[in-house]
Amino acid sequence: MIIDRERDMRNIQRSWEQQGIEKGIEQGIEKGKLLFVRKLIRRTNFNDREVASLTGVDEECVRDLRADL
Repeated sequence: MIIDRERDMRNIQRSWEQQGIEKGIEQGIEKGKLLFVRKLIRRTNFNDREVASLTGVDEECVRDLRADL
């Protein structure tokens, strides 16, 4: 069995890069959700349960964001 160290290192590097990209995407989605929650709180008369249901975040998060505004 021949071990290609350079190839293995490239694969590891790509894996780390891919994980970083995926984490960045997840963070962006979460940030977008929270922005949407804030807009719904400011611009509608929806209660916390309705906002949570529409955005996929829990009611506690909506309450916390509402209290911050």
